[in-house]
Amino acid sequence: MEISSRRWLYLPVEIKNRELESRVLLGSVAADRGYGVVIGKTGFLNDGGFPAGIFFDGNFAPHKADDWEQLTSRFSHRVVSTCEEGLVFHSPEIYLEGKSSKETVGIASKIFTWGERQREILVERYGSSNKIIATGSPRADVWLPRFNFLYDAAACRIKEQYGEVILFPSNYGTLFHAFKGDYGLKYFEATISRDSSQCERFQSPLLSEKRRNFELLLELIPLVALTYPEKNIVVRPHPSEDLEVWREFSRSWPENAQIHSHGSISPWLRAARIIIHSGCTTAIEAALLGKSIICYSKGNSDVSLNLPNMISARGCTVSQIRKLIDEALESPQTLPSFPKSSILSEYLRTHGDGSDGTLVCDQILAELDQLDVPISTFSDQTGSIKSRLLHSIRKQKNALATLRGEKRRWRKYQQQKNPGIEVQEVQDLIDKFRNNLDRFHQVIVSRLGSGAICIYRADPYEMVNSFSTGRISGDRSSLLVRVLD
Repeated sequence: MEISSRRWLYLPVEIKNRELESRVLLGSVAADRGYGVVIGKTGFLNDGGFPAGIFFDGNFAPHKADDWEQLTSRFSHRVVSTCEEGLVFHSPEIYLEGKSSKETVGIASKIFTWGERQREILVERYGSSNKIIATGSPRADVWLPRFNFLYDAAACRIKEQYGEVILFPSNYGTLFHAFKGDYGLKYFEATISRDSSQCERFQSPLLSEKRRNFELLLELIPLVALTYPEKNIVVRPHPSEDLEVWREFSRSWPENAQIHSHGSISPWLRAARIIIHSGCTTAIEAALLGKSIICYSKGNSDVSLNLPNMISARGCTVSQIRKLIDEALESPQTLPSFPKSSILSEYLRTHGDGSDGTLVCDQILAELDQLDVPISTFSDQTGSIKSRLLHSIRKQKNALATLRGEKRRWRKYQQQKNPGIEVQEVQDLIDKFRNNLDRFHQVIVSRLGSGAICIYRADPYEMVNSFSTGRISGDRSSLLVRVLD
């Protein structure tokens, strides 16, 4: 397959349940502007074979520096980044030490922040005010109610199957990580106190708070299930958590309490009557949807994840949480009211209700357009004999390494985060965007030999040909009229 000359954008997906919709939206916006976009699992660029372009990473943590150096020096890519964990953090010191570095900020051509608060923190530490831009995150686009069309069908199925749901999103990978052993604790300690004596004072209080909150959660789940037997209690583990630990805990729960880990959490948020969390980013998405949000926390306000907690009704005991649940079930308006919009506006930039059609993704693409990137034809050689041979050699090396327990656990963890992306999944998302946003009418999707997926805008000949090969769906006649007009 050969794709005509254009600029190229590369979008890795680390955690599929968290990022897929927003990555495909960003890719669709880019493709509609004439970019060729390749989306795939983390590491899909490793074998080379792709034109020089823009690599859009999901974080700029210290360990990224070596990979980025290779991408820029060996493959001539430009690197830009957002930070998926840049919206919710314990303190500026902890965030800066664990999730950023002078090296990564120096290599990046642009860094896109969730809002002004994150940008201020980064600029104060690193300067570079021209390259650190408060555009908002692509994920913030799909959180807004105007994108309910992505999740309405799944939310309806949840309601039909489970009735009224009380949702408990979890975030305790530090205590029982999917990689098993003490990986979660070691990773936590490394990010908290990497180089800064200032951050060491947070380490013990943070771990203590995590443990106390988890103990409270384990007490809450069965008691809430018994207290409200007509409701279904659903626990959503974080992608980094060991699901076997949750399954073991759930053996003693009442029948109306269960675990669900598959798919995006967004349909569950829309289907849930109440969301109960402790410092979860999920609470922010729920707030944008106008949901009843309760925070359970026995935490120290100096180290708590303050933003999600600030926009939630809060309780630190089972009796307090039960009282808040009763109030929320009676009427969402009876929960304590917070100035959510004014609190969120400091941290989270969105484009309101999007009534003018503008998205965060549009602003990001306007910034990417300013980068000096070559225009290149792409002839897919990732499925060539040479590429397949290199892939086979690497696969055999991985298979030998997997014989070792640690490597096997690591691969299982990576598979849990992103089991793979199918062409039909991407096509279905683009169809929904097209039908509801009235955009992306010339955007088509193809599978590459490497297993990655290419999203691009076709010329009229490619568009007509793509119908016959099944690469685009929808109302063919109306789409062809738009293309050929």
